[in-house]
Amino acid sequence: MRFKLSIARAIVLFGILIIGGFAAIFGTSHLALGELKIGGPLYRQIVLGKDLIADILPPPEYVIESYLEATLALHNPEELPARRDRLATLRADYEARHAFWLTSDFNPSLTRRLTEASHAEVTRFYQAIDRLLLAVAAGDAAAAGAAYAEVTAAYLAHRAIVDEIVAGATAANAEIEAEAEAANRHFTLINWLVTAAVVALVAGGLALIGLGLVRPLIRMTASMTALAQGDRSVAISATTRRDEIGDMLRAIAVFRDQAEENERLRTEQEEERKRTDELLKSEMLQLTETLEHEVKETVGDISVQAAKLTDNATQLRRTAEQLRAMALEVNQLVDSTSRNVDTVASATEELEASSRAISAQIDNSSKLAAGARDGAEVANREVTGLAETASSIGNVVGMIQEIAARTRMLALNATIEAARAGEMGKGFAVVADEVKSLARQTEDGIAQVNAQAEGITQSTAKAVGLVDHVAGGIRDIDAVTQEVARASEEQRAATAEIMQSAGEAARATRSVADNMARMLGDVESTGQTAGQVNDLSLLVSRDIAALQQRLYVILRSSVGGNRRNTPRRTAAIAFRGTFGGQTVTGFTGDVSPAGVMVVADNNVALQPGEGTAELKDVGRFRARLVAQDPLGIHIQFLEPGQDELAALEAKLEATGREDEPYMKLADEVAGAASAALDQALRERAITPEALFDVDYEPIAGTDPLQVMARHTELVERLFPPLIEPPLGRDARIVFCCVIDRKGYIAAHNKKYSLPQKPGETLWNMANSRNRRIYTDRAGTMAGRATRTLVQTYARDMGGGKFVVLKEIDAPIQAGGRHWGAVRLALKLS
Repeated sequence: MRFKLSIARAIVLFGILIIGGFAAIFGTSHLALGELKIGGPLYRQIVLGKDLIADILPPPEYVIESYLEATLALHNPEELPARRDRLATLRADYEARHAFWLTSDFNPSLTRRLTEASHAEVTRFYQAIDRLLLAVAAGDAAAAGAAYAEVTAAYLAHRAIVDEIVAGATAANAEIEAEAEAANRHFTLINWLVTAAVVALVAGGLALIGLGLVRPLIRMTASMTALAQGDRSVAISATTRRDEIGDMLRAIAVFRDQAEENERLRTEQEEERKRTDELLKSEMLQLTETLEHEVKETVGDISVQAAKLTDNATQLRRTAEQLRAMALEVNQLVDSTSRNVDTVASATEELEASSRAISAQIDNSSKLAAGARDGAEVANREVTGLAETASSIGNVVGMIQEIAARTRMLALNATIEAARAGEMGKGFAVVADEVKSLARQTEDGIAQVNAQAEGITQSTAKAVGLVDHVAGGIRDIDAVTQEVARASEEQRAATAEIMQSAGEAARATRSVADNMARMLGDVESTGQTAGQVNDLSLLVSRDIAALQQRLYVILRSSVGGNRRNTPRRTAAIAFRGTFGGQTVTGFTGDVSPAGVMVVADNNVALQPGEGTAELKDVGRFRARLVAQDPLGIHIQFLEPGQDELAALEAKLEATGREDEPYMKLADEVAGAASAALDQALRERAITPEALFDVDYEPIAGTDPLQVMARHTELVERLFPPLIEPPLGRDARIVFCCVIDRKGYIAAHNKKYSLPQKPGETLWNMANSRNRRIYTDRAGTMAGRATRTLVQTYARDMGGGKFVVLKEIDAPIQAGGRHWGAVRLALKLS
């Protein structure tokens, strides 16, 4: 039976041999190190020899410093205390080292010389020093000199012994070092022999592994690499081997076959995915452009209708003012007619009195008849004017009816247009219904006025007939003055009838006056309604324009609205470009390998065309200016190189790292704001309906317009402690405020929340930025941000001045719903 040595067994056997070889190397090395290592016997002897020399040259075993201190004490008695203390310290050090050498196992002869002969002289030396110190302290110079002589003699004897010990220690150290060197050579030879044997063993094993394992593995690796690179035609040999290599080769063959099938399926799936993605992107882009076009067209139509409504409301107000003026004039005429009728009544009373006294005053009848004739002619003219005025009232009433009908028709058209606009037209539909209701009320009031005007006309016609009748009677009186006496009774009856008719005319005239007063009230109401319609139409126009801007930003900021084939990333990189001889500077807002969207720091109008674009720390690109819109300047790179793209990617990563601390700060403020709103909801400080309400009430007399929301007071109380501290943490931070999802800023920093100054619009724009709705790109993006984002935009400071800022927006949640965001703005340089 043929023996089968598997790779696993071969590796185990080879490992055992290697372990044994390394164990042999370790044993010999350990033996050598045991003798030569730091802390070993030889090393210890060397160290002791060195210690001996160190102890005696200089102290503590060599007492030369003590001799010096004794000399100084002799010659400087005033320093005796310091010298005595120093000598005590040196003597203690000597005693400590002497005790050490008494127990040392160093060279016995040298140790005995040190601990016996030298120690005897040192003992005599310190005894003499004690006497010297006593003599110096007593001021006995003779005794001190004698003691110092003994100190010197003991020191010289000690010095001679020390010199002998040093020479002996030096020789002993040399012998020990030579012994260590010989031992080192011996163990090194043994170590090299064992190492050579192990190396030979390892080399043999490696050769066997190379032939039986590595070479097949290299071939297998080449086959796997070729398969990984897509080469499915690679040949796989040695599949008949009976070891693990054979198993792996057979598995690779299966893998190759399976890879061919997977590649075929993957290719089909990739092609299908590409077709689907292209179709989806094309449809999304087409849908975005269609929706944008429809929104523009619809908003344009609504704006036109709103403008027409504004014009009609203005015309209605002017007509109402004209009607009011005419009504005032008619009222004055009615007052005049009333006075004339009263005059007729008075004249009739006088005529009746004259009739009763006609018998006595027959001589004056001619004069009275002439006066009556003149009064009748005056009354006739006044009554005729009253008839014409009544006719004018009818014409004015007709004009008002026509205006009311046109207003109702306009409101009907507005209702239809609002229905077509759907959700966006709900507010406009409410305005149209109000206009329709006012038009209907106007028609009802005019109908009443018309009926009363007809009554005036009839009464006036009757008054005209009566006055003509009176005039005829007076003419008859004038013609038959001689028959007055006989017809006095008849004349008195006619006069009574005239009195009754004149009274009725007076009452009718007063009724006309009352009706005209009511009509004046209706005209005033119509004028006020026209003003309200005009204001509402202006608000509708503003809201429609804001809606168009918001929809444009949302569509163009969405993935489906991205015309590029590469993803956009937000980054503020300093930019400088030249197109058509014009230079523009600013910062990037959106960046991709295909191009950039630039926010300019100056208000410049550029024409599309080719030029150059330079990004700080990235380089210069050939570029084309594609378009310029409210979002910024759209620039396309023309054939960018790999180096430029790599530099751009590195700059984007660096910019992202720079933004991380500010993003973290914005997230912290947003988290605190979310917690504050949640607590307010739990404590019922505000209802969810009020917190999320977006029905803003204008604040009268503000310019720019400021508004109030149901959550304004709560937000202004909760958020200032959260948004003020960031201003002091970094000099680059310009402001930190909170915005709701519709772009409304209720809480801003204190320095941007100053009360408005009447008539100073530019100052208000820069310093009163709270309680305002911002529907520009930055405000819209911040309000709808559901994750922390970075954007670049030009901040409008009023008067055509803009400041380019970088802004970090972090979302705020309340009750599990998206409420708004924190806006943290930074200076750019």
